[in-house]
Amino acid sequence: MKEDMIRSESLRIENPRFVQLESVSSTNDFLQEMQLESDGAIVVLADGQTGGRGQQGSRWDSYRGDATFSLLIQPRGLPSTHVFLLSQLLSLSVCALLESLGVPAEIKWPNDILVKREKICGILIETHLQGFYVSRAILGVGMNLAARPFGFPVYPTSAATLADCMAVEKVPAPHVFVQMLLQSWNAYLDGACGDLQCKVQRDYLAALFNGHGFHEFEDSNGRFLAEIRDVTSRGELVLHRDDGTDRSYWFKSVRQMVV
Repeated sequence: MKEDMIRSESLRIENPRFVQLESVSSTNDFLQEMQLESDGAIVVLADGQTGGRGQQGSRWDSYRGDATFSLLIQPRGLPSTHVFLLSQLLSLSVCALLESLGVPAEIKWPNDILVKREKICGILIETHLQGFYVSRAILGVGMNLAARPFGFPVYPTSAATLADCMAVEKVPAPHVFVQMLLQSWNAYLDGACGDLQCKVQRDYLAALFNGHGFHEFEDSNGRFLAEIRDVTSRGELVLHRDDGTDRSYWFKSVRQMVV
């Protein structure tokens, strides 16, 4: 066994402490400011957020009835170079949960969850480091559950809710969705035999939206056609462009067009 192999049991979430809030600026910010009293996991679930955040400062609009929550974990032995593994794991766990509800989903790099080309869930990962390892990580999730009587604002990627995809009476309540997601996370880890990183990478690439063939992307120089070649352990998207060149992109430096 390689010395740097990440063990799946080190990431399991056992008996987390739950904090329910009526309203908060941001569940991620709430956990950032929280004084930790133990090594256990903590879930903060809010009925509403007034200042929800997405990737790199973008805003996340919450709606009462959605699952708007953050999970704090304190992993053991996770190198700082493999933070993106948490994003991959969470994305795959959400997809597995939706699949169990009869709603097939895909991952739009890096961690937007799409159903029929519409965004249903956003994820924000924030970490604290101790030396070369992650001492704690906050996994923020915004899952659109409730129906929107007046629809959504105009977003770069059209949005959807779980109520659009299944019978409304079967849509889980927010706290039930959180419990189901934690079970999905642990079930994925339990099913990972051998090298967790290799399994996560393989499953993540297989779940990517438009993961095969040439599709339209946009960077600071304009639009172009490319196919996804890889996603590195740090989360960089590796594209093979139609001009024959390969290029790697960090978060927000390229946008995949959803048409």
